[in-house]
Order: sequence, then C-alpha cells, then structure tokens
Amino acid sequence: MNTANKKLELLAPAGDWATMKAAAVNGADAIYFGLGELNARKRATNFKLDELEQVVDYLHGHNVKGYLALNTLVFSDELEIAQKFLKAAAGSQVDAVIVQDVGVAALAKQLCPSLELHCSTQMTITSAEAIDAVKHLGIKRVILARELSLDRIKKISAGTNVELEMFVHGALCMSYSGQCLASAALAGRSANRGACAQLCRLPYTLMLNSNSVDLGKKKYLLSPSDLNLINRIPDLAKAGAVAMKIEGRLKNEYYAASVVAAYRYAIDKAMAGEMIDAKDPVKKRLSGSFSRGHTEGFINGRKPHELVQGEFGANRGLLIGKIVDITQTDVEIELADGIGNNEVRPGDGIVFESVAEDGRGQGGRVYEVWSEDNVLALSFGWEDVNLSRLEIGASVFKTDSPALKREIEKTFSRDIVCHRTPITARVYARQDKAIEISFKDAGFALRNKGQSL
Repeated sequence: MNTANKKLELLAPAGDWATMKAAAVNGADAIYFGLGELNARKRATNFKLDELEQVVDYLHGHNVKGYLALNTLVFSDELEIAQKFLKAAAGSQVDAVIVQDVGVAALAKQLCPSLELHCSTQMTITSAEAIDAVKHLGIKRVILARELSLDRIKKISAGTNVELEMFVHGALCMSYSGQCLASAALAGRSANRGACAQLCRLPYTLMLNSNSVDLGKKKYLLSPSDLNLINRIPDLAKAGAVAMKIEGRLKNEYYAASVVAAYRYAIDKAMAGEMIDAKDPVKKRLSGSFSRGHTEGFINGRKPHELVQGEFGANRGLLIGKIVDITQTDVEIELADGIGNNEVRPGDGIVFESVAEDGRGQGGRVYEVWSEDNVLALSFGWEDVNLSRLEIGASVFKTDSPALKREIEKTFSRDIVCHRTPITARVYARQDKAIEISFKDAGFALRNKGQSL
C-alpha cells in the first residue's frame, strides 16, 4: 500500500478539558474520551454527561473527531446507564463509540443504528475470523490487540474490509490486551471496570522452590516498558492500519501536546514518503515525556526481554548518562550518546538509578550545573539527594524540565484550529436585489442573504 496516497488518522487521549484542547491544537485528527462511568479509565477526571454536547461541539469546531469510550464490561443493572449514554452519544453527534462488551454493541445497533461503533482493544481481536464474528453488529473499525506482530496485522488486513486501528504509543499491560484479573483479585479493583490498581508497577521477588532468586537490580518483574512505534508508522500503514492511537487518558496536557505533536510530525512525514532521521530531535522529546523506557512491543514478534527491563516501574524520562564520580557536594556524569552539555539546567528534575533493595530510585531538582568536555557536574539542594546512596556507573535520567514545559505550553496557550478546511464563496449581486453569499466546504454549505443594494 502506498502511504503517500493514504490518509492516516491520529487519535489522542483526553481525560479532561485541558488535555483535550492541547491534543486538538497540536494536530490530533480525533480525540477519545470517557464519561464518569463505564469507561476503562475511571480514575481519570473524565467528562460529565451534560458536557458531552459541548465537548463534541468544540472538537467539530476544530475539525477534530470525537470518540466516546464506552469500553468496559457492563452488568445487567447498568444497562439503563449504557442506554442513556448511547442515546446521548447519538444526540450529540459523537463520531463513534468504542465498545468492549458485545452486549453494548448489540444494544447500540438496536437503539441507535446510525451510531458508528469501534471495537476496543480489550475485545481482544487477533484475527480476521474474530472480526467476522462481530461485524454483523455494525462494527466499522477494530482496535487490534497489542500483542500482534507486523506479519499478523498484514494477514488480518488481507482478510477483512473493516478498518484497523493500532496503539502506537503509551503504557502496555502485563496481561493480554488489558484482560487483567490481578487488580481485582489482589486489590479489589477491577481493571476491566476502569479501576486498575497497577500492581504490575510494584517490585517483586522471584521465587524458585521456595527460595528467592537473586536478580540483582531487577525488581520490577511485571512492569513492561512503554510502547513507542514512531519509527514504524510507514510499516503499520503498509500493513493495513488506518488509525494510529496514543494511550494516556490519565496523562496531563503537557504529555498530550508533546506526544501528539511528535506523532503528527511522524505521520505527515510518512504521508510524504519520508522517514524520520535517527537523530531527529523529536525522538529525544518523546523520551523526555513520561516513559518507563521504550519498546516496540510485539511488532517484531515475541521478545520478552525487550518488553520488561525490570529495573524500575515508574517514569524515568530521558537517559542523561552514567555516574563517573561522587564528591561530598556534587555528582559527575558522563553524558550518553546524543546528549549535549546544555541538556541539564538548574531546576530540572533528576532521578538516579537505585542501589537500594526496594529498587526505588532517588532524585531531586538540580541546583547548579558545571560542564567540561563530555562530563556534567550536578549539585542539589541541601539534603535533597543522599549522595552516599549513589554508586559509580548508575544511570541518570532527566524526568522534568521547566524550560521544556514552558515551550510545550506555548503550543496550546492559544486556541487555534490546526486542521483548516478550504472554503469556497460565491457572491450574487444584482441591482435592487439582496446580495446572496454561499459558502461551501467538502461537507457543508451555508447560504446568507444580505441587504438590497
């Protein structure tokens, strides 16, 4: 498939108004969001039912589509709520509803037959045969399971005419496409009900015959790195995907703006038949956004050691380098490849690789920076960092940059329309007749009569 002749849709997450607006003005083609209930990110701020029309009006006013995530399993006593949400979605002209429960899909077809439906990734669809099994419900698009290889995606695409959507960036789940029962069993909070306790992000001990196995610094045995497929957009498009999706309805507006802008850039390049350069600054910015390290997931087949690095379960951001010396007042760092002397500034947040048994790192805000050749010396506020707990060779990460935040904030400080639609106008004027002006774009026409000449 020639990607230069194919429109790829970029989907962004939004858990609140600020995030939605940041994603819209940075180039998202569509925003997916949830209401207070029956969505897989119940811990997000989410939107209220009485805000739905306002949300859709804002998105459509910016030429951005709005997809309502109604993507949890629904119990019998919740069918009334589901019915209310579906009718509201149809009434507000939501562009599609994302569903996990086949019962909700059937209900939508019965109540609102014109409502477009997309199968959630949590429906765990991994074959063209599975798509055929749900197509009769009026499904227009399937968000494929994240555990599929590129060859498998190609095979599915060849066997169906239903649109295929892929996750390209964000958190991965330790369970198959989010079908996790650990949270419900151990914490009483069901991940399939939008209340995941994120037990996979905690440290664990591997036991063998009742004895603990020494894995060194690897304590986070169930915590996958974050997905990053920015280099594989052309491959996914050729495989048959028509939509590229970013995960992150619990993330803030800075994350949304930064990641959406990066993928907008990558998709536009792919549409022009170009590849992103290996040293393109957009890659460094992605690493500087929230991440637990990056992986290409299952796109290259099953490679468990590339999925779980095991040394941390929280945000580590951009790798700066490794510790080469520790004094009484500062830490000297040898810079990693591609990192310049001006990468770290006073005020930046730094995290050091942990040497503690619990696997938890420590860090703080940089107070002063000195640089010489390929080495940085950093000092921190009084007792902000316990230097005695650091060790030579430990990795150093930048997790926060006030300067970068200010730069990102500029992208959404003004409410602009990123996707502009050309409009043609025709003016009819005759003596003693009212002026008539007609405006038209690809899908909308407006006629206005003025005053007589």
